[in-house]
Amino acid sequence: MDIKIQIIQINQINMYSFSAFPEDRIRILISELNVHYDKINNYLESEVSGEHLNVEVIDSLAKLNEINRLAPFRLNNNPNSGDFRLGIDILESVIALLSTGAGHQSTKNNLIDLGWSLLNKLYSFSFDRLVDSAFL
Repeated sequence: MDIKIQIIQINQINMYSFSAFPEDRIRILISELNVHYDKINNYLESEVSGEHLNVEVIDSLAKLNEINRLAPFRLNNNPNSGDFRLGIDILESVIALLSTGAGHQSTKNNLIDLGWSLLNKLYSFSFDRLVDSAFL
């Protein structure tokens, strides 16, 4: 008998000191996002799929998009800054949400777009050029 176990843990996002983000609004969004992550983790542990999980992924995407919208065009790339660490946490969240397999294709596409947007805000080189050059 083969048993396939898939464990995906979406980590809670930490509260940092921010310099470029509107701190009060970001703290509220992070708190709301962590509630969605708890629900997603519970659904995954209980092997609940379908619309309940999809709704939580969509709601998480909405919160992540709001945080991304409030982020500056370029985040401070000092690894010790709260802005940079939040950007990395959000990027890890996007990857974890995609790893759940939940959500409709449009939701997955929006998560991928959000991930690329975050990469562009975190790092100064063009990922589009990097990907294009890999295909040459």
